[in-house]
Amino acid sequence: MPDPYAGLLKKSPYYMKSDLAARVVAVLDTKLDNRGLSLITQASRAIPAGQIHELVATEEESAAPGKTVNQAVYMAFVEFLTGGVVLSGDSVLLGEKEIGKLAGFDETHFPNHLNIIVKCPRAFTGRELQLRPGDVIRFKFNPSAET
Repeated sequence: MPDPYAGLLKKSPYYMKSDLAARVVAVLDTKLDNRGLSLITQASRAIPAGQIHELVATEEESAAPGKTVNQAVYMAFVEFLTGGVVLSGDSVLLGEKEIGKLAGFDETHFPNHLNIIVKCPRAFTGRELQLRPGDVIRFKFNPSAET
């Protein structure tokens, strides 16, 4: 699906937004180097409270809306505690530690769930991160990020 705003906006329309929190409901422990995730061109998704989505890490520098991601390191399924908007460039935090930046979204399994791709300096599975059900992952607005 093409981005309806392609070529119309000179900068991100996001001035401010709420941070979102999600709690881990399932911890994952798988790595693939040939996944072929197709990130949608849209840089944001509205997430209703209570929805469950999958977090997938990658070290691929080019990971961004509209790109393909082959390295997939599976972290967790998370349930969003409040509704809001998640945006490419958001900081993804475990506790106070940033684990990466939101790169984009893959809709392979939608409407069951989105794959939320997190670009990390070093990608770890949920097991390697020692995630536990109930741990909170936060998505923090990064106003300097380009979308």
